[in-house]
Amino acid sequence: MGLAYVLGAGPMADIFLAAFRFPNVMRRLFAEGLLSTALVPSYVSLRSKVSPEAADGLARAMLLRLLSWGIPLLLLVLLGADHLARIMIPGLEEAHYLKQAADLFRICLPYGLAAMVAALAMGVLHGREQFLLPALSPALFNLCLLAGILACTILPGAPNMVLAWAVLAAGLMQAAMLLLPAAMGVK
Repeated sequence: MGLAYVLGAGPMADIFLAAFRFPNVMRRLFAEGLLSTALVPSYVSLRSKVSPEAADGLARAMLLRLLSWGIPLLLLVLLGADHLARIMIPGLEEAHYLKQAADLFRICLPYGLAAMVAALAMGVLHGREQFLLPALSPALFNLCLLAGILACTILPGAPNMVLAWAVLAAGLMQAAMLLLPAAMGVK
């Protein structure tokens, strides 16, 4: 409801939702789907049968692999944001809308990589039977988005840009909130 209130129905809403859709699909497919289902059973098995250090080594190796292909892919997509905007929002012809769409894609896309890092850390924490921080992580995202919506009601300007920055901030905060305890072995 908040998004509908600040964006309305029209090109601004379409542009924001399209810019958020791509990294959100990345999060759902790779982070919550493939990454979590692959990591948690292997992590738990290594932790119980070999050692916690071996399990943490697997998690570090997965993080390095994720970043080694994720960062170059992110940079490639960021460079091609103009083309991605045309593909993701067919029928959008006006130059200023296309530029705004490409700008929003560039802001929102890193959220996908941050969400994948957060999901990896979430899997590690689940493997250690630590559930509180992973359970609170989606609430942090929602709070950041609500803060962005509130900022849109107070600040003049382009609300979709404010919301895009809120999405990116939420992803970075989620990743930090989960990665730090996962890396430190906090119980």
